[in-house]
Amino acid sequence: MKRRTVADVMTKPDRRSESVSLMDNAAVSETHIGIVFFTADRAYKLKKPVNLGFLDFSTREL
Repeated sequence: MKRRTVADVMTKPDRRSESVSLMDNAAVSETHIGIVFFTADRAYKLKKPVNLGFLDFSTREL
């Protein structure tokens, strides 16, 4: 079974459901610290859990 990436899950929803995803036809841009999804009128950013010394996203901010 192939593992799906975050970009796959966000842009290609489960087609068994009747609902239409807000992420259909979203453009995806991946950087070293995150993934950005661009829709018609919004952008959604997911941060990757990384620690590069000068920034630390490895744990949730409380």
